[in-house]
Amino acid sequence: MPFTLLINKTKFKFSFKIIFSLLSFFIASFLAPVFSEPAYDVNNSNKDSRLCKENEKIVHSFITVEKKKIVSICIQKFDKYMVYRFGSSNKIGKYVANKVEFSFPENTAKSFSQFTYSYFLRGGWKQNSGLDLNYLKFTNKGFIYLIYDEYDAESASRSIGIKVLNPKTKKEVDMKGDPKTLKGTMLHFRDYDEIIKAEVDPER
Repeated sequence: MPFTLLINKTKFKFSFKIIFSLLSFFIASFLAPVFSEPAYDVNNSNKDSRLCKENEKIVHSFITVEKKKIVSICIQKFDKYMVYRFGSSNKIGKYVANKVEFSFPENTAKSFSQFTYSYFLRGGWKQNSGLDLNYLKFTNKGFIYLIYDEYDAESASRSIGIKVLNPKTKKEVDMKGDPKTLKGTMLHFRDYDEIIKAEVDPER
């Protein structure tokens, strides 16, 4: 084989490698923002985690009537922290894919003290106009979030949901929850001393 032909072939292979490397780099750079962080966190089971992680327990969770959003309060299994999450969940084959749209707090250190729990209980069922009112409140970037669970024995009705209030504009958004989707209970919050407690006026 002529020496010049060998050189040309070597140059061709070398040039091809350079072109291929550059092309791969540009493709990877272009696609990186799309695939670097998945939109959904896929669980390797079909368990309905309600946005809670494997090392967390569902304390109070429901799905909103409109838009079918998930509202969940999760507590680490050894009570190390407490977190609020809002998002959605989809079934992909045999897997459950969660999408967290908002969580609070960002830093879970001393997270319990960033929530305020209040309740009012009047027993006696219907004859005594029994009430079981439960509220969990926190503030984020000036907005007040209030998760509520209200039971009225007289009308045998239950109302759950979350309200978001802008104190500056006085505008309030009430995302009502479907009681049939309720998991857990706010009664657990009465046992956590770290959570700030407040009183409820039933005649408010």
